[in-house]
Amino acid sequence: MPKKVILMILFQKFLPDIRVEQEYNALKEAGYRVIVIADKNGWEDNNYEIIRIDPRQRWSNWFNMTLSFNPILKSLITKELIRKGVEHVDVIHVHDLFWAFLGLNLKRYFNCKLVIDLHENYPEFIKNTKIRGKIGEMLKTKKQKANTIVRDLIHPHSTILAILQKQAYSIKRLFAYEDHILQKCDRFIVVVKESLDRFKQKDYYKTGIIVSNTKDPGLWSFKNLPDLNKKLKVTYVGTVQDLRGLDTAIMAMKYLNQEEYELNIVGIKLGSLIHKDFLRIMEEYKIRNVNLVEWLENESAAFSYINNSHICIIPHKNSGLTQTTIPHKLFMYMAIGRPVLVSDVAPLKRIVSESNCGLVFKAEDPCDFSDKLKKMKNTELLQQLAINGRRAIENTYNWAHDKERLLKMYSELCS
Repeated sequence: MPKKVILMILFQKFLPDIRVEQEYNALKEAGYRVIVIADKNGWEDNNYEIIRIDPRQRWSNWFNMTLSFNPILKSLITKELIRKGVEHVDVIHVHDLFWAFLGLNLKRYFNCKLVIDLHENYPEFIKNTKIRGKIGEMLKTKKQKANTIVRDLIHPHSTILAILQKQAYSIKRLFAYEDHILQKCDRFIVVVKESLDRFKQKDYYKTGIIVSNTKDPGLWSFKNLPDLNKKLKVTYVGTVQDLRGLDTAIMAMKYLNQEEYELNIVGIKLGSLIHKDFLRIMEEYKIRNVNLVEWLENESAAFSYINNSHICIIPHKNSGLTQTTIPHKLFMYMAIGRPVLVSDVAPLKRIVSESNCGLVFKAEDPCDFSDKLKKMKNTELLQQLAINGRRAIENTYNWAHDKERLLKMYSELCS
């Protein structure tokens, strides 16, 4: 009997993508054939079957977001599948909302099932981006672009582009788009309980499941904490954006003895606006114990900062987005035995409090952040928090549980 075929639509850099990799491997091990539609960027790995689409051919998705019309991409994908000998797909698995209507069109074409995997609360992501001036400014002028692909194809002053951008990023439209898609899909996936809860009043709520960003403890070794000695080392590793709340962490340093505390922020794009803003804060308050480290492609180099730290931080600002998502790094920190300091956005507060693997501070409050760091500057406390975090990964926040839910859903869809 031929394997059931799952077509994952990603259309961004792959590899790497931790979430997609985990789900892909789980499904492949369970006997499914999984094919990923991805961007031209990313590295190759023979363990993954990938169809790559030239980014210049993706511009038609503006029509996907505005006119619900994308024949070019559908044609490209189906032709590539035929070249691979695939004439039928059993499940379309769309990663994130942006490509969902393409998934719906392909569901109709193949007469198959559709799964929408909501990595994040996309409407709230765009809403926050607008509020903080990025896309909002883009929509005010024709000289700036939201999409580098479209910029290569359409003249910078194109009125059509401005209209498409405004339509595609209308917050009201995005929430309506999400609601429409979740009504039409067969199942949907979210990353955390708080994300599923926002659909409680919807008829399709019962079709949702949680597949979180947890880790397999067998793949992550517990690392002993370095000696505390005199200086407490605090680290953040990952994408640096406004909602990450790293300005709060930097500001908190002004309340601490700079000889006793050190903050490392790894993931900076040197010369970016946020980098300049961080430098301005540090100069204004004469903060000298913060290291701004450029993004490190070398994974071992990035992990050396974590391994040499006593505490890892996730200081998210309070927003509709952060209240309904959970970052991979929380479970990664817990798996390797790093106590955490997190802001009080709902998912972070709940998981850290339940696991007793760190402390929680009030979001966007540098003074409270510094107070919590002072409390954590205790060897016995740090060691206990580290052990608690690892124990929670082994027993509760374990990929085995999320993998089981994912496979159960697919078994029901494909039976």
